Amino acid sequence: MDLGRLARRLCPRGPATWRLHGELAALVQMGEAAPAALSCDGALPQISGADPGQHLVGVPIASARALGLIAPKPGPDTVRRFAGFALLTPTAIVHPPVGVALRLDPRYLPERLAPLHARGVLGVELATDCPAGEWLAVVDLGYTINALQVQLERAGQAQPPDYANWLSRMWRCDGQPVLLRLSALQPEWVDVFRLREGGHARAAD
Repeated sequence: MDLGRLARRLCPRGPATWRLHGELAALVQMGEAAPAALSCDGALPQISGADPGQHLVGVPIASARALGLIAPKPGPDTVRRFAGFALLTPTAIVHPPVGVALRLDPRYLPERLAPLHARGVLGVELATDCPAGEWLAVVDLGYTINALQVQLERAGQAQPPDYANWLSRMWRCDGQPVLLRLSALQPEWVDVFRLREGGHARAAD
């Protein structure tokens, strides 16, 4: 699948629209918003959010294998891939409720966020289920310039992530509900979802 085809799948088309999440969505937000927008004949494509459509999480294949989200050596038809990412189906979209529009904007993300520094960060609290056998993921679609801070509490106790990199933090669920405290310049750019261990599914063409 080439980038142009990926961009076209993000165009608003009702239930057939791809709703992209995770680190691949961050990549699109950072560097491919203009090609995506230009592919949609004036309509604004979106990433993230719980809007109707086909939700797909782009997880680096190496990370997906290490976390047990896909088999160590998946067969050729088991998992759809794009540019080194596995496209997985989430079990739940926790935040944000509405997707982030990919706008044609000549400014780089740091320029777009600069006016928000005077206002400061905004906080969001999210209480959510965390069923055993799933992972709860928090991905910063604003890369490292969104001033994101995350704290997860389980039974009133703060829990460090079980997996983290410069974009993502992930916790292995144990069946207990959790409370997420987020603060960021753009809270709507914080993508929160759950994935099931071994629960990958091949995405439709």
